[in-house]
Amino acid sequence: MQRMLSRSGRRVFVLLGLSLVITLTSSISAADAPARRPDWPPFQMTYEEFGYPSGVSTPPTTDTWVVTWHGLGRWEKELTGSTTNPQAVGDTYHFDGKRFIVDLSLPGADDIAIDHTDGVPVMPNAWLVPGRDAALASKGFHRSADPTSNVVQYQRDVTVPCSAAGPEQRPTACATGTTFTRRETIVYTTTIIPPMPVELWDEIDGQSVWRVSVLRVEPIME
Repeated sequence: MQRMLSRSGRRVFVLLGLSLVITLTSSISAADAPARRPDWPPFQMTYEEFGYPSGVSTPPTTDTWVVTWHGLGRWEKELTGSTTNPQAVGDTYHFDGKRFIVDLSLPGADDIAIDHTDGVPVMPNAWLVPGRDAALASKGFHRSADPTSNVVQYQRDVTVPCSAAGPEQRPTACATGTTFTRRETIVYTTTIIPPMPVELWDEIDGQSVWRVSVLRVEPIME
């Protein structure tokens, strides 16, 4: 685990500029006002997502995304590179606080717009949520820190029914049992407040089957 933390710590240097301006907006509230959700100031993030959507016996996919974060519930997310689906490059997802909009790059494709009126912010990814790390312990994650690299790692093992995996995706444990174990790991940098995830991966049979690696984060002025 120390090796994993140290490797992730090398990614933290790209986040130092952002760490100077990130603050926790929900730390103090007036006595007669409700506490606000934690948030990050505007930034732009580039990350890669690697995985085996059709099972490890088939070639993996690697997609590159750029997220522009204007504030909680206001963002754009664009696919800028794909090893297996290059025709989708340029697809954009957008949430303006009230509507979730999908703009496909396919010529002639109509935009898709979904109204949201419940006041709950839509997020670009389930893992990219300010303050999410505070809830991970309640979801079964165990926390460990590497004081030399300013990162914190969360990890849990999840028991999954073999029936949830397709025939080409079933791990070796399913040859003799009815369940298998998926190990989930999330690494946060603590140089940013609230902490920001910089690397996530899932392992089955000791093999990484899904991975997100944050390559770059830069503050933007608005």
